[in-house]
Amino acid sequence: MAEAENNIVEEDSFEVLDLTELANRGNSLYERVLQNARNFATYQPASQIAIGGTGGLVVGYLFKKVGRVVASAVGGGLLIMQVAHQTGYVTINWRKVNRDANRAQRNLRDEHPAINSTISKIKEIFKSNAAVSVGFAGGFLMGMAT
Repeated sequence: MAEAENNIVEEDSFEVLDLTELANRGNSLYERVLQNARNFATYQPASQIAIGGTGGLVVGYLFKKVGRVVASAVGGGLLIMQVAHQTGYVTINWRKVNRDANRAQRNLRDEHPAINSTISKIKEIFKSNAAVSVGFAGGFLMGMAT
């Protein structure tokens, strides 16, 4: 019994976990990766192709694994909705769907400029580094095939 009392931890011994430092570290890592990606043009063409191919292989493999589940869920949901619509259980107001989709797209573009900035940076990297882009495309296809 006395041994159990000695193992009690006082509340004052706990530390507060500050996640802002971790988030800042992640952002700086992300910026460093993008900065290095801009410098791919200085690498040898074989290195550029290897970097792109490796990245594409990993992304393709992950896309294949996750994509099957997502495609099955979305496809199954679409089939069920179409059957329900055809049998009269559900009526779809397509004008409202299109209006809401357009509004969501505008909100995403206006409220999250970081996403648009990241996409434009990635496009810039692929446009300026043809060897990396081709390597990525080839690796992605190989990853999808494995």
